[in-house]
Amino acid sequence: MSNKLALSDLLTAVKGIGPTSYLKLEKKNITTVSQLLNYFPIRYESYLPTNNLSSMEVNKKYCFEAEVEKFTNLFTKRGLQMQRITVFGEHGKTDLVYFNQPYLKTVFKAGSKFRFAVRVGFFAAKKVSYVEEYESTLKDPLHVRALIPFYSEATHLSSRFLREKLQFVLNLLTEADLPFPEQMNYLLDDKRSPLELYRCVHAPKTLTELVSVQKRVNLERLLSVLFFQQKMKAAANSSFSRSMKVTTNDKIDFLKTLPFTPTKAQERVFLELEQSLTHNRPMNRLLLGDVGSGKTVIIAFAAYLTHKNDFRTVILSPTETLCLQHYEVFRQLFAKQNLKLSLRTNGQKEGVEPENADILFATHSFLYMGKQSRVALVIIDEQHKFGVKQREKALLLSTEDKLVPHLLSVTATPIPRSLALLLYGHLDLSYLDEMPLGRLKIKTFLVANQKREKGYYWIKEQIITQKIQALFICPLISESSAESMSDVKSVQEELSKLRALYPDLVVEGLHSKLKNKLVVLEKFRRGLIHILVSTTVLEVGFDNPNANIMVIESSERYGLAQLHQLRGRIGRGHKQAYCFLFSSEDATPEAVNRLKLLENLSDGFKLAEADLKLRGAGQIVGLLQHGINEVDLSYLFDKEFLHEKSEKIQKVLANCPNFEYNSYFATEKFVAQDNNLLN
Repeated sequence: MSNKLALSDLLTAVKGIGPTSYLKLEKKNITTVSQLLNYFPIRYESYLPTNNLSSMEVNKKYCFEAEVEKFTNLFTKRGLQMQRITVFGEHGKTDLVYFNQPYLKTVFKAGSKFRFAVRVGFFAAKKVSYVEEYESTLKDPLHVRALIPFYSEATHLSSRFLREKLQFVLNLLTEADLPFPEQMNYLLDDKRSPLELYRCVHAPKTLTELVSVQKRVNLERLLSVLFFQQKMKAAANSSFSRSMKVTTNDKIDFLKTLPFTPTKAQERVFLELEQSLTHNRPMNRLLLGDVGSGKTVIIAFAAYLTHKNDFRTVILSPTETLCLQHYEVFRQLFAKQNLKLSLRTNGQKEGVEPENADILFATHSFLYMGKQSRVALVIIDEQHKFGVKQREKALLLSTEDKLVPHLLSVTATPIPRSLALLLYGHLDLSYLDEMPLGRLKIKTFLVANQKREKGYYWIKEQIITQKIQALFICPLISESSAESMSDVKSVQEELSKLRALYPDLVVEGLHSKLKNKLVVLEKFRRGLIHILVSTTVLEVGFDNPNANIMVIESSERYGLAQLHQLRGRIGRGHKQAYCFLFSSEDATPEAVNRLKLLENLSDGFKLAEADLKLRGAGQIVGLLQHGINEVDLSYLFDKEFLHEKSEKIQKVLANCPNFEYNSYFATEKFVAQDNNLLN
């Protein structure tokens, strides 16, 4: 095994990563040292250092060093096998509790010393400490710290395993392995090197340090985007695209396909698209609209006009589920039109072959499958989840070298108009600032745990009497074995519970690992499923007018923007819709206060601003719960900051026209990966 590593090295060069663990990582597109470094923790757990074991308080978390006094195997009254390890420290002692782990007798031998990270609780009316992490004091601290990183279980590799491999990588890498352009130091006040930042991300010492790294990482991502946009602006000024003809009949024919009358905002954006598509300069338009404002209709209109000009459209989505849902919506919308549709994702292939399709629906992986003929329009949905290089590659899809496709990017990220103009000033901006007529405001309630059971019966009554459907959202697919996640709901756990609670209702599950997602979604759309239990795989693109109840479990584990997105999946019809936020028992008062914002605010832009005011300057709420991937919008609200950085970037490009920058923290893999808690 070499004592040197490079970012491009395969993970087989990392000590302890053999064929089995490599294959598990490969399934999540993590194959190189660089990609492993960018596999950021999904959350951090905070532990209070102590040496007084006898005074630890219930429902709090601590870390300490202690010596094992004795190990005892016991059986509870229920017949469970329990392990009790008595340990003592400088001041006092405590009992550690495990269940069904008899092998630990060979680990915790009398006289041995360990570091422990514990959660204090009760068992059989006696105060005990539930161990969440431990390690021998003979080793340097890694698994037990004041702040412990935890990684997604989607790789089927433990956080302990990943911490060890990341430490190995970080110990071998040097500053020279992550060179940093001098031009970037001109743009950054924080001069820490990329290697320093990675070390803090994966082994932070304090929350203050972690918050500062979060801000620096987000700043680098923002600067990457700003550089990319300046390049796009220069490229657009020297490129050509296909000009299209738009007739009155084309527009009338499209409007006939709609089962509703467009809003004035949609009509305004229709006109803006017409004007852009008729020019031979490439359109580079960003469509901003709050959740539920009707962005899909705009996408359909642009694709329809492209088809009428005998050209093709490629619609790219960040997730397979969103692709499936777009495909299904278009299939129904254009059922009587002569449009050939094709769906191509890693798990699904439907419709005609891609080269014969008028509209092709695909995930970002399609960008690497080769060029396509007659592609005149590329639409990127949820554009913030696509990396810089991916968006660049989208403009090279056409086989005609001298022509680039028109580009329409779509986002529901709540950015106020004035700031969007500043941040995306080189783009054509279209706003959907009006909701469809007749849509009622979704009533949102933060539900106390003692009212949970009563809520279940009310939901059943509504489903039966109002003939509506419900969605239950859970953070996890299956129950976690990690003690720190024991109170977090999973799809499989909730599915079993609801089927027992509602034996006369049809309850089904949906998550990213399910192979027949399209079948389940179609059954739900047709009303054959009363309750759908899902992960946040439904965060975007889901549209069922009869879904009017949503329950979000462990809601404190999501950001407000994501909760707003989820809530927007219901209430698409003319009936009153309800969203119930259930929190875990260990939710902090700060998290509960944030959730209360959703009870009163339904506008995504106002919600984003209120969230920032609640946080306070420099405070990243949700960092411990969600890890460093949580999107920080604070820079978008700092006009002076954006002006300063934009001017500096222009100076850099004036002196170095060919300068390109894509942050180590904004690689295609990292930016494109789903930032939800677990999918």
